Amino acid sequence: MSRLCCDQRECRSRHGVDEINGNIRTDMVCESSFFTNTGFFEKEKAVTSNIQDSRNRTLHLLDITQHETRSLLSRLDPERIVHNDERSWRVRDIIGHLGVWNWEAVRSLRAYSQGGEYTCISSEAKYNEYNGPAADERRTWTMEQVWAEYDAVHAQFRILLQTMPDEKWYGEMVYPWNKRGTVQHLIEIMMTHEKRDHCSIIAKAIA
Repeated sequence: MSRLCCDQRECRSRHGVDEINGNIRTDMVCESSFFTNTGFFEKEKAVTSNIQDSRNRTLHLLDITQHETRSLLSRLDPERIVHNDERSWRVRDIIGHLGVWNWEAVRSLRAYSQGGEYTCISSEAKYNEYNGPAADERRTWTMEQVWAEYDAVHAQFRILLQTMPDEKWYGEMVYPWNKRGTVQHLIEIMMTHEKRDHCSIIAKAIA
């Protein structure tokens, strides 16, 4: 007789046979094949490891971006105009702008972690309409207040990334501008917003 997938005395169901009387059973579980042959725990461990690797890379991106943004902008005159579009943006306005949008991302992350959704605008078409009033609100803030907000929101990012449940890491969430994607991709977008859309442009302007 050929050997079954597990010891015959341990096998309680894969073959569905009761060894005592030979009856077909449907309520039995083959413990040995489940835990060894299918590699269940190995697969589970690999998934968990992949999530943790992704989490660590995202946290590293967050830290590097914060360091580079602070290194560049903290040495500039906060009143210096470094960007013009529909309005003139001073260094202090840019820092405030980054804080504003990062907070909106934090609100979306927090809502997602709690099973909900959050948006601040209905679509990307409303982006500029939102930016002006948000910047004006911070025009009278001191630089200490502006930097404090920027640092506080990065701290909140870190907490939310560290505590986001594994089962939600690769899930689909709603972004502040009413688009959908993963947690990791949201952070990548926000950090690209800091580095490419603002800091890189400022670095070229002052070179």
